[in-house]
Amino acid sequence: MKHIGLTIGIGLLVGACAAPPVTNGPSTGSGPSGGAQAQLQEIQLDTALPQAVNELTDWRFAFAATPDGGSGERVFSYDSAESLRKDTVLRGQWLQGVKNTQKAADIMAQRVSKAVDFNRYDLVVVQLLDGGPPFGNYRYTAVGPNAVEFCIDPTPNPSGVSGMAMHTTAKSYLAPKGMRVYQCAKR
Repeated sequence: MKHIGLTIGIGLLVGACAAPPVTNGPSTGSGPSGGAQAQLQEIQLDTALPQAVNELTDWRFAFAATPDGGSGERVFSYDSAESLRKDTVLRGQWLQGVKNTQKAADIMAQRVSKAVDFNRYDLVVVQLLDGGPPFGNYRYTAVGPNAVEFCIDPTPNPSGVSGMAMHTTAKSYLAPKGMRVYQCAKR
């Protein structure tokens, strides 16, 4: 697993893990339930970008950006390469000290348009953060006929000490066109 980091805003350190090889479900946790596994197909995207000073080095870092610098939605659905491009440019505006996110957006839109048939599928991008150790278990669950919820379930912590490290679950999926996606507790 490749680990990468970036200092954002007031020093929030985000560690991101590149997605593992394609599987039919999550790599940790209890797995998908309620028919979610049959509806989602995990894919691996190359999110590394050409490196230049003050430019985004990995597309997934854009998901750490929110207008107020806090945490926001971490589960995204794109119905076209153009919607992904526009969202990347918007999020790039919120990253302090990062220039030329248009270039990153154009590169990722081009890559995604080769990997996803947007006539049949939406691209779902999941970027969930978890403090630990102990770290929680990642899962996704069908929460309706055309909706999936993505979660990190906390693990028991008898010591009560936590938050010493940050873990990022980063996944990309093909989903049936129009499927609604949610982050746990954000429905």
